[in-house]
Amino acid sequence: MDKTKRPGAPHGTGRAEGNDFASISPTAKVVAYFRAYTDIPYAKWIAQEANAAQVSMEMLGGWDKLDKMAGFLVPFLELRYKGINAQLGRLGSNSILEIASGISPRAIELSRNPYLNYVATDLPEMMGEQVSLFSRILSGSTRSNLFMLGANALNLQELEAAAAILRARAVPITVINEGLLVYLTKEEKARVASNIHSVLGGSGAWVTPDIYTSQELEAMIRRDPEMSDALDAVWGKVHRDMRDNMFDTREEAVSLFEGLGFRVERRKSMDGSFVMSSLLRLGPSEDRLEALGKHETWVMRPRQQ
Repeated sequence: MDKTKRPGAPHGTGRAEGNDFASISPTAKVVAYFRAYTDIPYAKWIAQEANAAQVSMEMLGGWDKLDKMAGFLVPFLELRYKGINAQLGRLGSNSILEIASGISPRAIELSRNPYLNYVATDLPEMMGEQVSLFSRILSGSTRSNLFMLGANALNLQELEAAAAILRARAVPITVINEGLLVYLTKEEKARVASNIHSVLGGSGAWVTPDIYTSQELEAMIRRDPEMSDALDAVWGKVHRDMRDNMFDTREEAVSLFEGLGFRVERRKSMDGSFVMSSLLRLGPSEDRLEALGKHETWVMRPRQQ
């Protein structure tokens, strides 16, 4: 899709038990704007149809800032997305529950495999946008292996209802999320993790790239000082500062998840199993490769009692 030079989607969250997450939703359109500059299937079309370019420009304060951020964010977001898919392949996952899916193209991409069952969940308003977009992609047809439900990651009952669809078809379940945890407080992270542990029921796995530390954020800003202004703009609009929510160290994160009953495997996202289209376009600079090489995708399984 190249109707515009600037491809222009939400990974969603709304109101849950007194916590206002609705303001976070537009950040997914910023993600979609940058994701559209990769070869991820459906990314350009979704970004364009969701008006991601305009939303991103307004949130970050101009096209010049978007252009300056692209050199880091495009490969970072491509790696995050493809890193999850790579781990799903290694796990042989054919029963996937995605939380806070927004309008990421993963559900529509992976459900092309008729032997894979996929349940995408998000808050109802976000799910409504995803259903609308996916229906247009499929030209009104349906896929018997793709389900899209309203569910809040902080609500165990809603997640259990989504997981029940998969249990009726195939087990074990693999739960995934991309981009949600960075906005949650440590208490909320623990609650989501506990809910996922319950949903998995002693088998399956949880795959997420959302484990970052405050030191990693500071290093990113040192490499690209303009990122600081852009992040401040985002945090001001979502009313949540990721610096307040990050782990001090990765060991702190391991301790939290192990304490909730998980066995943690930290895997390098850049593992050579997929092509990074953005690096082919931008070039593999030393700083860029160093930063991407440190990125991890975590695979967490319920610890056997």
